[in-house]
Amino acid sequence: MTLWTSVVSLFGRVVGIAGLDVVVPVIDFAYKTRKGAMGSRLRLETSRE
Repeated sequence: MTLWTSVVSLFGRVVGIAGLDVVVPVIDFAYKTRKGAMGSRLRLETSRE
């Protein structure tokens, strides 16, 4: 639990320095690419059957 708290506080510090204008698009991009990768992997598995 202490590790998670330190990660959150570190993230909060980064947000404070960089600003939401930088952080939000990065998170959005990472989420979309991860979702896209999962979708393509699912498509590969279904086409293989």
